[in-house]
Amino acid sequence: MSVWDNLCQVLKVLLVFDNEDAAAGFWPDEVVLEHAKRDWLTAQKIFEEASHPELIDYAIYNLKAAEKRYMYLLKQLRVDMYDPVGNTSCREANSA
Repeated sequence: MSVWDNLCQVLKVLLVFDNEDAAAGFWPDEVVLEHAKRDWLTAQKIFEEASHPELIDYAIYNLKAAEKRYMYLLKQLRVDMYDPVGNTSCREANSA
C-alpha cells in the first residue's frame, strides 16, 4: 500500500462520521490519540518516500508536527488518567 493510499484512508476516517457522538464533535480521547498516531505513522512514510528537496522539507515539517501532536495528546491523556478531576495530584492527596 502506497503512502498516498494511507493518506487517503486517514482522510476518509477523519472526514466520515461513524456515529452520533462523532457527528456532534465528541471523540473519545483514545480515538483522537489513535488518529494522531496514524497521522504520525503516515508522516513517517511520506518522509521515507520523499525525493524532491521541497517535498523533503515539507515531510520533515509534517513529521515533526505530527510527532509533537501525538506526544502532546499522549501526555494529556496520561494527566487525565492520573487525576481526572484536576484538583490535586495523587501524591498531594496521599500526603495529606
